[in-house]
Amino acid sequence: MDRRTFIGTVGAGIAATIAGCTDAGSGGDGDGGGDGGDGQTGTDATGTTTGTERTETPTDPTETTGSGETTDADGTTDDTSTESTPDTTAESPGTGTDEGTGTASGSLAVVDTSFEVTSSECGGGVSEATVSVDSDTVSIDGTIGGRNGCDTARIAGTTVESGTLTVSVERYTPESEDPTACVDCLTDIEYTSSVTIEGTPDTVVVNHGDEQVAKTSA
Repeated sequence: MDRRTFIGTVGAGIAATIAGCTDAGSGGDGDGGGDGGDGQTGTDATGTTTGTERTETPTDPTETTGSGETTDADGTTDDTSTESTPDTTAESPGTGTDEGTGTASGSLAVVDTSFEVTSSECGGGVSEATVSVDSDTVSIDGTIGGRNGCDTARIAGTTVESGTLTVSVERYTPESEDPTACVDCLTDIEYTSSVTIEGTPDTVVVNHGDEQVAKTSA
């Protein structure tokens, strides 16, 4: 082989080698472009695109309103509230008998009263009474003690309750009397009283102030 032939062969080999390097560099740039993406997608050696999908959790499409109603995603409203049942229980009116402290109860009633002091003199301050019932009249004869010569007596009131007639007698000093001129002694004030009634009482009670002095069954 002569010198010219050898040089030509060597030059052709070098040119082929340079061309191969240039192609290899171009392929590297393509791979680098794929690697330089956003990390979500890429192309493998076979040309298939790969990547990672994001999964989002869906929110509950049901909306609850303040009134206890819920609204679905399709606009349908469901009423989940519980209605309260009004109390329809009526209060029963009270029952019973009002016996109170009046002058009438049932078939028994006080029609009229009379009272008279028959005697008042110094004594031991006796307090007593006797009762008799005759048809529509209750008669009382009694003695109530006085604190001094100015005291006298009167009916304080009558009450009818549960078939019982109560007659209250009290001692008192008339406003016309001068306390400084009263005889200083205990007195026995004798009286007589009658009570006209409608009906017949089961029991008659006589009180002198707060003290019960007689109780008689009719």
